[in-house]
Amino acid sequence: HITADGCIGGYGIWTVDSTDMSYRYKSPGYPADYQMRVYDLNTVLINAKLVSNKAAKSKVAKCAHGYNKRNKRNELLINVFAYGPGWKVEARENGLPLKVEQVAASDPLHILSYEIAQLNNGEHNAHSKSNPSIHFFKATASAPDTPVTVTVTDPWGHIYTETVERPKAFHKLMK
Repeated sequence: HITADGCIGGYGIWTVDSTDMSYRYKSPGYPADYQMRVYDLNTVLINAKLVSNKAAKSKVAKCAHGYNKRNKRNELLINVFAYGPGWKVEARENGLPLKVEQVAASDPLHILSYEIAQLNNGEHNAHSKSNPSIHFFKATASAPDTPVTVTVTDPWGHIYTETVERPKAFHKLMK
């Protein structure tokens, strides 16, 4: 289950201790520290080859949100599911910090799972449309095959880390 802004389906867990509160997003079937999905944009390509319905192939570019063109800029796209004020997103390659910038983006996995799936069924409607969101971040690595470690810290001090082995495959069952 994935929402139109690319967040994995889930719920919020609030912890209250006297006057202190903290929040954590939790998705069923995933560990509590699963708070982001990282894409290696070198491997993300949403084009007409993914659509078996010949009449719908011409509609792919319109729903691909720019992912229909090959990206070889060594960029990583980071979707931080519960991002909000006070969060910090960092990326490191070979121990060195990378510049991370917040961007408005649509989630490639949502596009693949919903919009492309509907095109394959010969339909495409507003209910399956991917919504751009501002809880995305980009970082650019120096090479296409170097691991990048992404660290996200929420306002309550919870630290979430993922080391992305690259190239990282893009497919419907990706984490």
